[in-house]
Amino acid sequence: IIDALALKMTIKETIDAIIAEKPDYLGITSTTMSVYTAAEVAEGVHKVNPDIRIILGGPHITAVPEETMNIFLIFEIGVIGEAEDTILELLKALDEGKSINKVPGLIIREKENIIFTDKRKPIMELDRLPFPAWDMLPNLVKYYQPAADTMHRYPATLLITSRGCTGQCIFCDRSVFGNLCRCYSADYVIRMIKKLQQDYGIKELFIEDDNFLLFKKRLKEICERIINEKIDITWSCLGRVDTIDAELLKLMNKAGCWQINFGCESGSQKILDILNKGVKKEQIEEAIKMARKAGMDVKGLFMLGNFGETKETIEETLRFIKKIPLTDFHITCFTPLPGAAAYNLADKYGTFD
Repeated sequence: IIDALALKMTIKETIDAIIAEKPDYLGITSTTMSVYTAAEVAEGVHKVNPDIRIILGGPHITAVPEETMNIFLIFEIGVIGEAEDTILELLKALDEGKSINKVPGLIIREKENIIFTDKRKPIMELDRLPFPAWDMLPNLVKYYQPAADTMHRYPATLLITSRGCTGQCIFCDRSVFGNLCRCYSADYVIRMIKKLQQDYGIKELFIEDDNFLLFKKRLKEICERIINEKIDITWSCLGRVDTIDAELLKLMNKAGCWQINFGCESGSQKILDILNKGVKKEQIEEAIKMARKAGMDVKGLFMLGNFGETKETIEETLRFIKKIPLTDFHITCFTPLPGAAAYNLADKYGTFD
């Protein structure tokens, strides 16, 4: 694994590092923000060694597979969605010189044609997957820290313990993990935490799951095991305001959770409804008060420039932020991403490039 972004490598340095490995296959993971860079790296590698088979995966090609293949002619094979099983079957077929058209979960360029193979079913039993290969990455503690405002102690790192989200928000691309929510078992999560502590001295975690609080029975078990086994860990997480309850919040705080990040998005009900957030302003306020009462810090995550936004709705959001008992907040610019419903709705609200 060459994590060029973590190591702040230039495109040339990345190409040189890949060529030095003499690979048969090059797998590139790309988000929307990095897809042009991914294409540049692929072109550079192909120029030096056209025999290396290039495979693109990640959120961008999953969201807009055909568009990606039409824009970036350098990509020959794309992996759509969860790749753990797909990549193994794909490499086996390539190694054995067999047709890859029977491998589910691919988009393939064949001369002038773009071909989709069968859709791959989501992985339901996440516990059968191995732990992330932290040892193959550059120094975990040095290069994979949460943002400073989500850290309580050091060394710290990030963890994802489930897949999928129940939300139907128009700004979110759910094409990779979808609405089907699945999670690693409590035992798997505890073993991951212990491994991170043992191998890397981790004392703090930021849990990046979209829906960590959704799996209440599992969450209770994780918290009880942290408490009963005296695991020295502090942590924070993301949460939806419609998935919390007071008793669970108290247990989380006792188990080391010091902060929850809630996706509030806006202080205007009109905007929340346009975004299809599925919550009321009163729910947001109540959830924040509940978390604060349980002893936690709360960070509110907001966006400005949403569809339907006006000076009045922005002022309403600012008044709402001042009113509710947050300890921290972030405001970012609303961005219609490929794969999100907003991407295809944007032209209704103005000009969109």
